[in-house]
Amino acid sequence: MKTLFQISNSSRAYAWLLGFALARTILDFFWIPIYVRFIYKLASLFNTTVYLFTLYLFVPAMAGYVLKRVFSRQVNDNAILQGSVLIWIVYPMVTVISLIAKSPPTQTIEWFRYIPTFMVEHNFLPAGMVAVIPILLVFYTRLMVRHSNASWLQAFSSVLLSLWVIYLLYYQWTLSLFYYVIRHYGFVFGFGYATLTYLIPLFPLAGRFHEAFGDHRVMLPRPVLVCTLMSVGLMAVGLLMALSST
Repeated sequence: MKTLFQISNSSRAYAWLLGFALARTILDFFWIPIYVRFIYKLASLFNTTVYLFTLYLFVPAMAGYVLKRVFSRQVNDNAILQGSVLIWIVYPMVTVISLIAKSPPTQTIEWFRYIPTFMVEHNFLPAGMVAVIPILLVFYTRLMVRHSNASWLQAFSSVLLSLWVIYLLYYQWTLSLFYYVIRHYGFVFGFGYATLTYLIPLFPLAGRFHEAFGDHRVMLPRPVLVCTLMSVGLMAVGLLMALSST
């Protein structure tokens, strides 16, 4: 059972993460009916894949940083990344649970107004995400304890802070701007912009993926650079589409 979620090969890790992103994208077609044009589907898959990879790297990186800098704990970053690939099966489950609960992607839950930095009017916290966040909290806390000399309380606090930063700070504010962008320039431009914002945290974290799987650190920044250029290209296509429709 200790190796149930263990992935030791970078190609397999890529394949699993891409598979989860593809499953989430297909499910979102039923959840968000705006994806009617083929270019929307491609842009959505690209955006979802990059966002999932950002989550996969950011959550343990942030939690590990807090354990090292705040609590002065030793953390095995490589083992944590190897052991956290398959837990991201929860990502497509966000849509599955939300569909079952008939929870729309822009549902407003009034008591979230009391959470600092949470912008209720521009939120993306449907029932599925409410259900999976505790799973991520428990899983990563256990993983951090196993691969560090931190206590359960220290690990839990670090993971909670990590999820707060990515979901209630970074994601909330970038999503708010995303809604503004699509109103003025359309969905294609918006997906390009959103993907570009999700790529930003990958630049300082890019080398950790292949380092964890025993490959050269220089291998990952190249795909990140390619995705950055693709995001800019998507924004250019979206801008041309917006201008041609006016």
